[in-house]
Amino acid sequence: MNFGEELGLQLMLAHKSYQQYLSRILNRPDVFQNHQLLLQLSRAGGQSTQKKLCDELQIEKSNMAAIIGLLKLKGYITQQINFKDRRGKLISLTPLGM
Repeated sequence: MNFGEELGLQLMLAHKSYQQYLSRILNRPDVFQNHQLLLQLSRAGGQSTQKKLCDELQIEKSNMAAIIGLLKLKGYITQQINFKDRRGKLISLTPLGM
């Protein structure tokens, strides 16, 4: 096995372990697909702009809108007008999303 194959195998195993870990700690299958957004909001102190989340997670605006809509419907986040920039949205974690 050469270095590239060994590295690829190690990355695959690390990814699998990480996914299993997230599955255990989140323990909510309806959130599992969108856990990156919840984790990023948590790192940001529970609140961030939609644009900043798109940039940090490298998710397109239309996809982010769909993810936010789903998580908002399930009660994990709230979405408000950003009073500093009325064109933008402010996304916040709810107690359920923390």
